[in-house]
Amino acid sequence: WAVKEWKSIKRAEFDGKSSTGTRAVELKCVLGALLVIAITGSYGYFAAQKVERSKRLNALLGQMQAVQSRNAVFKQRFMEAVSENTPTMDAYVSRCEHVEVALLEYEPALREADGQLAQLSEFVPEAKPQFEVIRRVFAVDLRSAQTFRHETQVAKQLRGMPPTQQRNFYQAYLIPIKQEEIQLGEEETQIVRDAQKAGVKLPEAFYQLGNK
Repeated sequence: WAVKEWKSIKRAEFDGKSSTGTRAVELKCVLGALLVIAITGSYGYFAAQKVERSKRLNALLGQMQAVQSRNAVFKQRFMEAVSENTPTMDAYVSRCEHVEVALLEYEPALREADGQLAQLSEFVPEAKPQFEVIRRVFAVDLRSAQTFRHETQVAKQLRGMPPTQQRNFYQAYLIPIKQEEIQLGEEETQIVRDAQKAGVKLPEAFYQLGNK
């Protein structure tokens, strides 16, 4: 009965405009993979152009590359948790618990990387348009992480509910959160598209995101 109820929930979740499916997860995985490539590529570009200006800049770039390497591990754990298969309601709740644990590392990592980008932008004022775009994407990514955290907190209430009550609760409270996750992913994509139209030069990986 519980499995039947969960399948019914998932069918309803995919209906029409209320469809959440796995699209939010796909958008986050695309963004996560591309940010690692794009930001690392940006470091290399700006280092080649500006490193001679200051030892302090050189030190900052080295710190950023080291942090990015470490943060890539946190990001991978988060993506794996978000992408877990959830054939049952219990599996979905477990998945949310894993996401919550992954966020303990991933969310601070995003904030740290954004702070370093802010410092780097001060050294390279002529690249301000590029940094603004990248930081706008980071800002939305942080909001997305907070939305995933909200989902994990709400999902805890599913434990112990009878299947019918779980269904009603999921549809009333969790589907809207998952729709917000999708909207944030689309917002990130639109930022890149707008930058591309404005002629802002970004790593190719960002343009690939904008064409999704």
